[in-house]
Formats: sequence, structure tokens, C-alpha cells
Amino acid sequence: MGNMLTMSRLYKNKKIVALLFCLIAVYTGMLVTDSVSEREPAALTFKYLGDIFCLLIVLASWRHAYSKADITLLLTGFFFVLGADALFLFARQLDLGIICFGFAHLVFMRRYQKKPSPLWPILLLAVSAFYAIGMLIGLQLPYIYILSVVYAALLFMDAHSGFRSALPTPNKTLVKVGMTFFILNDANNALMYLGAPGSVLNEITSYFVWVFYLPALVLLALSAYGYQDKNAGEERLYRV
Repeated sequence: MGNMLTMSRLYKNKKIVALLFCLIAVYTGMLVTDSVSEREPAALTFKYLGDIFCLLIVLASWRHAYSKADITLLLTGFFFVLGADALFLFARQLDLGIICFGFAHLVFMRRYQKKPSPLWPILLLAVSAFYAIGMLIGLQLPYIYILSVVYAALLFMDAHSGFRSALPTPNKTLVKVGMTFFILNDANNALMYLGAPGSVLNEITSYFVWVFYLPALVLLALSAYGYQDKNAGEERLYRV
């Protein structure tokens, strides 16, 4: 009952409610077109529209955020997400997409951690520099696997930080469910590349990537909204 009361503030925001209805339509269109072919222009358009509507939810939450510092970090992370998905969907630049997503997870981790470790930014920057230099000098290495291992570590650290964050209870719940979906999405991503193109494993897992991914983004986009009174006893605002 308490969660319903805190969420009632969101339901009164007509802009966000309208965007959520748009996302339902986009999600439905994406599932239908993706069942035909994940590389169909319509499927790619629906997927990226989902990203854009999630970004618009963050922007629509700006005046109602429980913390301006928190929503600034969330918004920054979403810009990296949109960049990464543009590289994945349209440019087919998997290596650069993984790097861009790594920076998104770094920003999200910063959102959850009071005292972030400098290890992860240094590691990602070092791996990115190594990749850039290797590409410039023509060094042939399995970059996709190196980047994927670093990305997987960042993803799990991001999820761990979100689960242990000091966000208000409704916001933390959204982050927990959202990051769980994020992990399920990337698990399907990994399985997709283990299966040969056209195999049953490849076809099924490639379909389920976005089944989990778009809801993950929606939940994260909603996780900066101010669901509770500023003076609520359990609310512990995280200041950056």
C-alpha cells in the first residue's frame, strides 16, 4: 500500500504518463517487428525510439527529482546509453558501443556510491586507450573479448552499487529491478554470440535481449523521481 501511495505522485504527472503509454506502443511495435528480423529498419527504429522516450522521461522528471545531483548523473548516463545504442544499432561498431556503455555504467556507479573507487574509471580509460592505440597501429587482437570482460565487471559492480545504494526506498526498488533486467539482457547478449548465426540459441537470445533491455531502461529512467516527501523519515537523500 505504501508503494502505491508513493507512486501516486508519478501517476499525476501527465507528461510522464503520456511517455509511458508511448513506450508501451513502442515496445509492442518492437516485439512484433523484431520477431520478423532484428535488423529490419522498423525494428531498429522502434528500439532507438524506446531509448529516446526513456531519455525524455528523465528530462520530464527534472523538476520533480528528489535530488538534482542524482538526476544530473542519471541524465549523463543516459546520454552515454543513447550513444552506445546508436553505435550498436546503426553503425554496427560493437567495440566502441561496449566502451560507450562502460562509461554509462561508470556514471551510474557514481550515482550510487558515496566514495567511488578510482580503479574502475582508470581501468576503462586504460583499456579504451589500449584499444585505440591497437587499432591505430593495426595490432590484431581479440578486442571484443577483452572489452566484454571489462564491461561485465563494470555491469556487476554497477548492479552491486545500486543494490547497496542509499537511494530512497521507491527509487532503490526501481534500480534493483532495473539492474536485474539489465543483467538478464546482457546474459542473453553473451549467449547470442555463443550461438552460430541462424542457430536456435542465437535466434532466441537475440530476441530476448531487448525484451529485458527496454524495461530496464524505463525503470532506471523512473528512478530519480521524487516519490516521497522531502521530510519523510526514511528518505536519505544522496548528495554528490
